[in-house]
Amino acid sequence: MGRFSFGNILWNSLLLLFAIAGCSSSTLPPTSPMREDIPFLKVLLMENVSTISVFFPQSFVFKAGSHQETGKGKVFLSSESNYLVVNGVPLQETSCEFVSERFQTPQGSYRGYLLVLLTNQKLLIINQIDIETYLWSVVASEVPPTWPKEALKAQAVAARTYALYEMISSRQKNLPFDVYADTRSQVYKGENTEHKATTLAVDETRGEVLRYQGKIIPAYFHASSGGFTENSEEVFGIAWPYLRSVPSPYYKVYPSHEWKIEISLSTLSQKLGIASIKKIEVLERTSSQRLKTLQITDEAGRIITIPGTNLRAMLGPNLMKSTRANIRLEEEKLVIHGVGYGHGVGLAQWDAYGMALAGKNYREILSYFYTRTDIERLW
Repeated sequence: MGRFSFGNILWNSLLLLFAIAGCSSSTLPPTSPMREDIPFLKVLLMENVSTISVFFPQSFVFKAGSHQETGKGKVFLSSESNYLVVNGVPLQETSCEFVSERFQTPQGSYRGYLLVLLTNQKLLIINQIDIETYLWSVVASEVPPTWPKEALKAQAVAARTYALYEMISSRQKNLPFDVYADTRSQVYKGENTEHKATTLAVDETRGEVLRYQGKIIPAYFHASSGGFTENSEEVFGIAWPYLRSVPSPYYKVYPSHEWKIEISLSTLSQKLGIASIKKIEVLERTSSQRLKTLQITDEAGRIITIPGTNLRAMLGPNLMKSTRANIRLEEEKLVIHGVGYGHGVGLAQWDAYGMALAGKNYREILSYFYTRTDIERLW
C-alpha cells in the first residue's frame, strides 16, 4: 500500500523538493553557524502543529535520514496521514532538520537551526541554538533592558543556570527537546526581542553558572518577593539548601508591589465544584507568611482544604499574583489583598533591580538569593 493515493515517493524525487516550491538550490551554507564550544539547546517553539509555513532568508541545508540538499525561501511543513510532509512530499523519516543561520515562523524570527519532529500525528517545531545566543533573547524577554547592568547580569547567570539544569534533566528523561519557549521554562521570543544592553550582560557573564557542591542548581526566579522569598519545598516539594526564604527590603521598587482582586463566590464555588461558599479561613501559612492551607465551608456544611498554591493556579497566576496575601469574604465575593508577584522561590527580579540601584553587583545579588552557591565559569 502506498503512503498516499499517488503512491510511494522515492528519495531521488526529493532532489526537486525545494526547487518545486520555488526555493533556489544555492551555495551550501556553513553547517555550524553557531558557537560549537558552547552547549546547544533544543527549544520547543510550537507543539501540536498540523501545518506551518517557515521562511529561510538565507540558504539552508535540509537533512532527513541520509538525504541532504540545499534550498532557500519558504518551506511548507505538515502532518498528513501520520507522515511528515515537506513541500507536499511525504518523508520516510519522522524528523528532519534545516541547518541555517536563522528562520522565520508566524511567531517570529529565530537564530539557529530548525528541527521538525512528527509525534502523535502532530509536529513539534524546535529551535536548536547555542545557549549563549538563546540567552540574548531570554534576558531581554524576562526583564526590561533599561535596568541597571548588574541586575541584567544577575538575570543572565540565573537564566543560563536554569536552562542548563533543564537541559540536563530533559536529556536524562530522553525528551525530544530541552526547554519550552514560555514560562514553563523561561520566556524566549527569538531575535526580534534582543537588545544591546541585555546581550552585553549575557556576553560579560559568558559561561557563568550557579553551582552547589559542584552541581548545577535549579535557579528559579520570579518577578517580586513581596518582602520575603519562599522556601523551595513550599512550591516545588523539595527543600533545596540554596533556595531558602530570605527577607528582601527592595521589593517596593516594583510599581505594583501591592495588589487587590475580587472574585465572586459563585465563580469560586463553580471552580471548586461545591455549593455556595459560606466561610473561608487560613489554616496555615508558610514561614514567609504565604498562604499554605485554606479551609472552605459551603452552605451544605461540606468542608474542603486547598493549598494556597492550588488556589492561585486555579484563579490564574496573573490574576492572583502571589500567595503572600490576606483573604476575606465580603458580601458575595472573595477579596484577596496581596504583595509581590510569582511563586517566590529564588531570585526576585524587581528586588534585584532595587539591589542594583543600591550599588550591589551581580555576584552579591545572586549570592543573596541563592544561598551557599558558587558562581563558576564553565566555558
